[in-house]
Amino acid sequence: MDDPVPGDLQELACRLGLHPLAVEDAVQAHQRPKRERYGEVLAVRRRHCGTSRTAAK
Repeated sequence: MDDPVPGDLQELACRLGLHPLAVEDAVQAHQRPKRERYGEVLAVRRRHCGTSRTAAK
């Protein structure tokens, strides 16, 4: 999704059976990497490990 509104996220969470707190964590930026269990679901948040083409030069 590109720039979703809260209603879009709620519908997606409902269809996928996601816990509301997991969705909230996914939306909030700048969080520490962590893992949390929501019932039978393990939610993992990590930082993006991107590469830079200029760094290799």
